Amino acid sequence: MAGAVLLGARGLAPLLAFGLGGFAAAGALRQLALSVRAARRRGASVVAGLVGRSSGGMIVHLGVVLVAVAFAAASAYLTGEEVRLVPGESATVAGHTVTYQGMNPPAETAQKTVFSARVQIDGGGVYEPALNRFPNATQTIGTPSVRTTLTDDVYLTLVAMPEEPGDPALIGVLVQPLVAWLWIGGGVMALGTLLALWPGERRRRVPASPAASPAEERPAGEVDDADDAGGDVPAPAVVGS
Repeated sequence: MAGAVLLGARGLAPLLAFGLGGFAAAGALRQLALSVRAARRRGASVVAGLVGRSSGGMIVHLGVVLVAVAFAAASAYLTGEEVRLVPGESATVAGHTVTYQGMNPPAETAQKTVFSARVQIDGGGVYEPALNRFPNATQTIGTPSVRTTLTDDVYLTLVAMPEEPGDPALIGVLVQPLVAWLWIGGGVMALGTLLALWPGERRRRVPASPAASPAEERPAGEVDDADDAGGDVPAPAVVGS
């Protein structure tokens, strides 16, 4: 949790999710490390320490932690803004720089007409959010363009087209962190399920020795109380009248 605060995380709910997630992940990783170490001591491979219900269940727990932390971050730190830009102008949203490069020529087909813009993100790739106009329709329908990385997703939408060439366009920018980790966590959960179903090494059972009879357990020369009771007992003396 302290690390999350140092990285700029804010809010009670996400901080609580990060703290509990870190605690659960540390416990699961410790169990996996112990399982792998035990397998290595037996002369088995590392993979042998990761298969079976116990280790597979720990990996599923790690996947659940990834999904929970990613969902908390994506929900709590979602940032969105609409910027009006002329061609060549840039704006910064949630640490990302978007540059509007202009509109593409309209692409007309029998089904629709597509109006797309060219928008560059952080000086890298160029993305093309668009508006689609269908025949006999009164409103246009947007098609977003998304840049996905391990840290966040940047969604671009063309909110309003320029009225004339060279006029500004209204661009929607939405930044959502750790979305990719939702899918990664789901993949880890699926992997853990497969490993839990995979048959692991079975421990050999040592046959129990047959129970010894009480006579065999008694030391030589020892007499039971029952034997004493069954032995010769001197008869009482008879007193004459």
